Amino acid sequence: MKLTNFYESESLNQLKDLMGIQRDHYGTLTVVMSAARLTPEELERLVSLDGLDITSLDDLKILDDGTLALKDRRVLLYIRDVTEYQGRAVEPRFHVAHCKKLLEMRERNRFESRYVV
Repeated sequence: MKLTNFYESESLNQLKDLMGIQRDHYGTLTVVMSAARLTPEELERLVSLDGLDITSLDDLKILDDGTLALKDRRVLLYIRDVTEYQGRAVEPRFHVAHCKKLLEMRERNRFESRYVV
């Protein structure tokens, strides 16, 4: 398979002419990963059954509509452990927005290292 030589591509050179760019001018490409974006590893954990541990409510952003976000993604928050209450299993509750219960857990110092997104 022969790859196109873009330096000699007439259609690309015509486009450069229309844009006022010299035909012999070639730019550079710099890729910058923003800290505000999830890393591929974080994204993989989010879509897995494991999730990501959250150590503080400060790790999350509360968006204008009240929903929760981790970096650039909306997330839901829950306690991973299944507990027993009066002999029956209590399944985790899922939080999609900043609510009274999350504030209460934070005030009672019961937030740290319990929640997963």
